[in-house]
Formats: sequence, structure tokens, C-alpha cells
Amino acid sequence: EEEEEEERGKGSYRSSAASAAARPIELEDQGFLGEKVVGRGLAGALSLLREKGALKERVEWAGRSNDRKKGALQGLDEVYGVGGREGEGRFARSVENALTQRDQYGRILTPKERFRQLCYQFHGIKPSKNKVDKRARQNAEEVASKKVATSEDPSAELDRLRNEQRRAGRAFVVLDKK
Repeated sequence: EEEEEEERGKGSYRSSAASAAARPIELEDQGFLGEKVVGRGLAGALSLLREKGALKERVEWAGRSNDRKKGALQGLDEVYGVGGREGEGRFARSVENALTQRDQYGRILTPKERFRQLCYQFHGIKPSKNKVDKRARQNAEEVASKKVATSEDPSAELDRLRNEQRRAGRAFVVLDKK
């Protein structure tokens, strides 16, 4: 009779503990405002960082928009990309990284943009002040949009929630109106 009760879930303390141990712990629960619960493991933290874009899975190229198109960069993703060069040794990868040219923002230069930089140095002609300012402005906008997309500034989001609470006069915020 005890076995039947345990099977039905109405058994003793041991049966409920055994059933709780048999269930896997779900780490994919949605936390506050859609953030995933990290849990205690390293894998959960890494997956959260990957979702937010903190761990780059692709290479950020510097240069004009036409230079960054797939046709212009064909074959270069295997050289610079993550997951490429599986058969190469550590020495070959370190040499490739040493030869890689980056701009002042840390992005890898496309071959065309690297050639432009080389021409600027060789001829002693620098890009105009407007071009330099435009490039700095574009980079600032890019960084700002990435910050907003990854919500690196949680205080701004909390301020918006508090303002919404004050406006509504409630201690809670309705997230989904259905």
C-alpha cells in the first residue's frame, strides 16, 4: 500500500523529497522584465553574457559600409572569425593576431580601410577634420545603440519604472496589457 501512495504522490516526506530531486531545476525561468535567471553555474552566466552581446561571436569590422559587405570580406571571416582556424596551431594564430590591424576603437580594419590608412601615412595626407569628426560621431552612436540594446545602464531602466509607478500611483507596473 505504501508503494501505491508514493506513486500517487500522497506518500510520506521521503516520497515528496524524492520526486523533487527527480525533477530537473529549471534555469530558463524569466526573471524581472524578461531577464533570464542566471542560477549558480558558470554556463548560465556565460549564456546571459552571450545574449547581451558582451561575448562577441563575430568580428566587428571597421571601414565604409561597402567595405563591410559579405562580398568584400569573403574568405576573411575564416581567418579572423571565431571558430575558424581549427586545424592551425597556436603559433600561427598568435602570428595572425600580431599582424591584424585595428582602428582606435578596437575593430579590425578591412583590407580597403587598411590600404587607406597606409596611403594616409605614405603621402602624409590626413583625412579632413569633418571626416574625423563624422567617424567619431558614428562610433559614439554605435556604442550608444549597443548600450541601449544590451541594457548596460540598468539605472535608467529603474528610473523609467519608478517614474511609471509615480505616474500611475501604484506600487506595481503592468508589463503586459492583455
